[in-house]
Amino acid sequence: MLLGVSFALMAAIARQHVDDSDSECYRVVIRHVLSDGTWFRLRFVHGFLSPFYEHPPLFFWFGAAVTRVTSEGFLPWVGVAFGLGTVTLGFKLGRLWLGETAAFLGMLMLAVTDSFFRYQGRVTLDPPLMFVTTAAFYTLVQSQGRTSRVMLGGILVGLGALVKGPPAFAVPMAVFMTWGWMGAKPFKRWLWPALVMLLSAALLPGLFFLFDHVALGGAWAAGYLHHQVLDSLLGRRHDGAHDHGFLVRTLFGRFWPAFPFALVGVAALFQPSYQRSRPPVLALLSWAFVFIFGFSLAGRAFWHYLLPAYVPLALVAGFGATCCLQVLPQAVRAWLPRALGVGALVFAALCALSPARLLGLPECPVASLVRALDRRAPRPEPVGLLLERPDFFFTTVFSGHAHREVTVVNSWEEARTHADIRWWVIRTGTSGIDAPAQESQGGWSLLELPRL
Repeated sequence: MLLGVSFALMAAIARQHVDDSDSECYRVVIRHVLSDGTWFRLRFVHGFLSPFYEHPPLFFWFGAAVTRVTSEGFLPWVGVAFGLGTVTLGFKLGRLWLGETAAFLGMLMLAVTDSFFRYQGRVTLDPPLMFVTTAAFYTLVQSQGRTSRVMLGGILVGLGALVKGPPAFAVPMAVFMTWGWMGAKPFKRWLWPALVMLLSAALLPGLFFLFDHVALGGAWAAGYLHHQVLDSLLGRRHDGAHDHGFLVRTLFGRFWPAFPFALVGVAALFQPSYQRSRPPVLALLSWAFVFIFGFSLAGRAFWHYLLPAYVPLALVAGFGATCCLQVLPQAVRAWLPRALGVGALVFAALCALSPARLLGLPECPVASLVRALDRRAPRPEPVGLLLERPDFFFTTVFSGHAHREVTVVNSWEEARTHADIRWWVIRTGTSGIDAPAQESQGGWSLLELPRL
């Protein structure tokens, strides 16, 4: 039932094309991995994010491999698979620590959380990051100090780092705190597992940057570690939120319906009757805290940085929901979780059948422009995009839908240097251009400029 709810809601998004800027950007990068035949020199479009050092390359290699074997249309379903894996691992951990009812209710709340299921069936880094970090945490806390399992957990952390960088390294810190809450004594017994975990976590990223240094001249170290990670930590990049309290406020607004039950779970820790649940709940809160606090210290943040913390917080919410059930009669406590599951399954099935209506998915903002371009200029004829001021959303969405080489320029004078480009998309009303618009949509126009 739990996986049925999760799959139906994620599938509702995966089977509809949702115009998400990150997703469209990553689609284009994956296409260029295949068309260019280069696995280390990634690019988005000419004149914008080329070369591409926004994230490590593992996700794009994986996406290219999936596209080569199947098709680009299968990529959102890979995100769904990662999302289902996250829910499954969360349930297994919650059942082990808090009991089956708390695990079921917690993962049910996660499955129906709008900001969770809407971002699984997309071509983004968050579904694999959530799965890998959850798998790493589960493996490490269940390792019982066995070297092979600790090494496996550390390697999973390294894989997460090659997906989305430093966030994955929050897992070892969360595991250290968990070992403390769960009474891992004597401490000397855990020194060797801790060393194995840290070394194995650093293994794959270390090998990658060693190869980068030897074979690529340190291109990724400069482009990613310096100009992305370090600049983000220091707030030198202007995109995103720069308020250190942004993620906490965002959690209040997005983590529903689980948020109030998570507060109940925290409050229950102070009740003597729930003292046995205190260590695992504190371990889960520590897991979430490391991610939220770590990201909040950085100089910039986006709301989806919260997603890896959703699993532990949802399990705390499940614990809080079971505390609420205790005030109900025994008969009601027996059937209410199942009834909630059935209701969620019915709602999810309806959403899967009619996603655009029930989930309010917007229409494509570039569909008319792309159709007009395809009628007038068969692929792969290139197209230009004139941006007098940056517009990341339109650039990524248009480039993702265009399925052709896109060149971004910032001025009419720069556009004149591209004599090979006949068709241009510009903001409607841009001064200095007298060519008639062939098609317009949402404040943008498609023009034919043969004199270029």
